[in-house]
Amino acid sequence: NTYLSIVGGFDTLKLKDLLNQYFGKNQSKKSFPGYPTLSNDNLSERQAAIRYDKSLNTCNIDFSFPSIGDDKPLPMHIPQNVANNILGRLHSSRLYRLLRHQLGLVYYIDVASVTYQYFGYVYISTQADVEKVTKVISLIVKELSKFLSKGPTEKEINFAKNYRVNNV
Repeated sequence: NTYLSIVGGFDTLKLKDLLNQYFGKNQSKKSFPGYPTLSNDNLSERQAAIRYDKSLNTCNIDFSFPSIGDDKPLPMHIPQNVANNILGRLHSSRLYRLLRHQLGLVYYIDVASVTYQYFGYVYISTQADVEKVTKVISLIVKELSKFLSKGPTEKEINFAKNYRVNNV
């Protein structure tokens, strides 16, 4: 079985013509309904996922939020990357210091962006023991609320900028 996945901004009719030209003689014996068309609207319904690992008695916790896509100019991506670094991308980040260093509640924490041509998302991902999940989620939400209402400190902004400049 072979699947062809095509992602990005393209002329649908032109693409169908090209696919028929190159692959039309290879008829499928099964009907494939096609991949869904995705946008930020698809990412707005479910913002947290918890996966239980029975063998380790831990849970992987993932938050996701709609974000900007690759079609946006670079200056729009910079603040998002700085915020990712401040919140959880680095060992000196807010969430890492709080959840790993100070409280020892998680094994790791990561905050990053994923972008596609017309949409993207930011995710927060971590892993904790089952009995610590409620507290971890509560602290992440509290820290996000604090970040959104008060913003980063000048020290955090300077550190994140310095990190980006020196690690490009």
